[in-house]
Amino acid sequence: MFDSKLLETIRAMTPDEISDFSDSAYYHDKRNRKEISLLFRYITLDHPACSRADLKKEHTHRHLFGSKPYVENRLNHVMTALLRLLETYLEHRFSGAGDEMRHLMALNRFYQERGLLHRFELTTNRLEELLAAAKPQNEDTIWLRFRLEYLKHLQVGQYNPKSVDMNLFPVLDNLEKYYITQRLLLSAGLLEQSRFHRLDTSRTLSIFRQLSENGEFKTYSDTDPLIAIHYKLLPLLTDEADLNYVNDYRELLKSMRRDLAPQHLKALHTFVRNYLVRAYNRGSSETLSILFDNLKEEYEQGFLKEDNQMYRASTVQNVVTTALKLKQFDFVRSFLENCRDRITGTSQPENIIVFNEANYFFHTGRLDDALETNFHLLKYDTFFHILAARRMEIKIWFEKSDAQLAEYRLNALKSYLFSNKDKMPEQIKINNDDFVDVVRQILSPRNRNSPKRMAMVREKLRETYKNIAEREWLLEKIEAMRIQPAPGP
Repeated sequence: MFDSKLLETIRAMTPDEISDFSDSAYYHDKRNRKEISLLFRYITLDHPACSRADLKKEHTHRHLFGSKPYVENRLNHVMTALLRLLETYLEHRFSGAGDEMRHLMALNRFYQERGLLHRFELTTNRLEELLAAAKPQNEDTIWLRFRLEYLKHLQVGQYNPKSVDMNLFPVLDNLEKYYITQRLLLSAGLLEQSRFHRLDTSRTLSIFRQLSENGEFKTYSDTDPLIAIHYKLLPLLTDEADLNYVNDYRELLKSMRRDLAPQHLKALHTFVRNYLVRAYNRGSSETLSILFDNLKEEYEQGFLKEDNQMYRASTVQNVVTTALKLKQFDFVRSFLENCRDRITGTSQPENIIVFNEANYFFHTGRLDDALETNFHLLKYDTFFHILAARRMEIKIWFEKSDAQLAEYRLNALKSYLFSNKDKMPEQIKINNDDFVDVVRQILSPRNRNSPKRMAMVREKLRETYKNIAEREWLLEKIEAMRIQPAPGP
């Protein structure tokens, strides 16, 4: 049962969709077998985990049919019936004005080709109303507007052949508007992906610049929020924006919230977030508070969730790390509690929670509580968490003034980096090697009692190690050395 299409569908549904279905006429149809509702309630008791689905089919059969002999086909019939019912409900739920417009557009083409003028006019008027009322506008409605104008153009040509070409302006304008919209949307995604993959984006970048800088094309942004907001995105994609530009862009994005589809709002917030992360990693510490505000907005609007309402492990880590650096401790506790049992993208979601709880304890000075979580003994399936856990253990022993254990764990981290140098990205290895080197410099008896030498370490850290792991913590420890010595052996 675990691998069934039924379970896959139910797990992909949101809690709101589960609740809505159970209240719907589909679920309460008297023609349904009672076993259908029993099976649905049985599976969704702990949605989205649906842990009962891990049980053998015999358990489910016993729940539905009591003491009747186990017959697999009997259970399969109920599962298939429930799946069909869910698919019918989902088809209705995900049908909206856009589906009605596409349906009417197909009919309108039939009316136009067969000369049914009156019905063509009625359908055209209805389409005009739907397109005018469609909020928010997106690339689909722009395409439908072009198709409608094209049908109207063909209709004019059918009865007034000599004046047909005079009606081409709205057709061409809407076609051009659709092209610009799609070009901006797809180019933005391609430019962002080029940071992670070796892609030749020179032509895409050139076209994007032409679109964003051409005064004639900019006229479309006056009437279309989707085009307007993407026109101004280029400096963030190319890292040419400054913080004032980013703040202005975020305000513009807020003002257009009602005019943009959720999928576009989510993508645009992600573009802003990625820019801020890159700026922060380059040493721009003032971007941290803006990054947190952006993440908080994404969280409150539901943009950090995947389509199945789960949070990716990497997203959870980004939010927690950013919030802890700003001492947003109450937010971290609330966020982690909300993410519990809702983490995807890792084979050990419970370990991600434990690691971040330990991280929370560390940042709030509860070092023993952090160690008691045993975060450093757990297995992680990403280099990020493996290395972060090792670094946190080193930081804890440093904070507990146990230089001997800190040095021991430093050696272990150095050995791990060397053993896995061919498996991890080079920059990650460099950032962690630099961390080991700087901590050793801080622990060095030769340096720790010499303000001059510690000043040199601090200056080198600020100027040379721009991407070093744990940069803020290292700077904090070096600054503290001016007041009291580093932990001794």
